[in-house]
Order: sequence, then structure tokens, then C-alpha cells
Amino acid sequence: MKRKPGDRYANGRLKRPTIEQLKQMEAERYRENMQQAAQQPHRRGFRDPLDPRLESALGRFCAIRGLRGELYDAGHEWADMRRSWNQAKGVPSQIKLGGGTGAGPSDATVARWGRILNDIDEALYDANAATLWAVRRLCIDNVAPSREFEPYAIRGLTIVAETLGRVESNVHPFVRAA
Repeated sequence: MKRKPGDRYANGRLKRPTIEQLKQMEAERYRENMQQAAQQPHRRGFRDPLDPRLESALGRFCAIRGLRGELYDAGHEWADMRRSWNQAKGVPSQIKLGGGTGAGPSDATVARWGRILNDIDEALYDANAATLWAVRRLCIDNVAPSREFEPYAIRGLTIVAETLGRVESNVHPFVRAA
């Protein structure tokens, strides 16, 4: 039987690592994992490949176009609300959400989601059908729009953010538009 490598006491027993060594090993393991995450194809070419927004088409779209964080947050909130409402109403979905307690949301919460979602859909449809389609595809279906639909998606994200109260109606959607 081969002995484990490492420092030993005079009696031959293996020395336990110190707290500092344990922290150092954990930090090294974390750096290795993050390096692997940074090498994923959808994260390459970005200034910060570990940006959590890059996990979705919405986040990558906002990062590439230089859109305000409020637009990303609103699109993400809208998509989560839509999925939660669909799940509460029993609508089949291809996207599987994490497990829950089994109790589900209250009827009042589901009704509030329904009102908010209806307001968003009406505001998007008032803009035009292309805006509704492009932003739904981006936020809910997690598919980046083609070049010709990018302006519609940007306008749609702005409408969603305005309806959810994340931005004022006169705010420019781009970060560097000051």
C-alpha cells in the first residue's frame, strides 16, 4: 500500500493542512472553475467573460448593444414573471424551472402577475407586432433577434422597463447616451 504524499509529523502521521492552506486550495479550485466557465463559446470575446448576464441571449444582447442595466433587469423580470404565471396556470413549457415547495403562489399573486403581463403585452402591441414578437423572442424564448429586428427588440425592452417602472419614458436605452 502506497503512502499519501504530504508533510508528516516525526511519528509518520500526515499533517493536516492549515486554515490558510485550505483557503488557498479553495481559491485555486474556484479559479480553475471560473477559467473553465470563461472559455465557454457564448462568453468568448467579451471584456468580462464571467459577467453573469452572458448566460442568456438577453444578457448578451444587452452587453453587445451597450443597453442600460435597467432594460436587462426588466426583461429578465418579465420573462421570470411570464414563466411563473404560465406554470401557475398549467401552461406547458420547454424551459424547466427549479423545484419549489409545492404550495405554489397565492391566487392574488397570480392575478397581479396577470394584470402586469397584460399591461406589458398591450403596451408592446400598441408599438407594433414586430416589437412584441422581437422582445418576446429575446426575453422569453431566449433567442437573439436577427439584425433587422434588433431595433424592435431595443424598443420592446424599453417599453417593458417603462411598464414595470424601471425607467422613465424619456430615458435613453443606451448606457453612453448622456
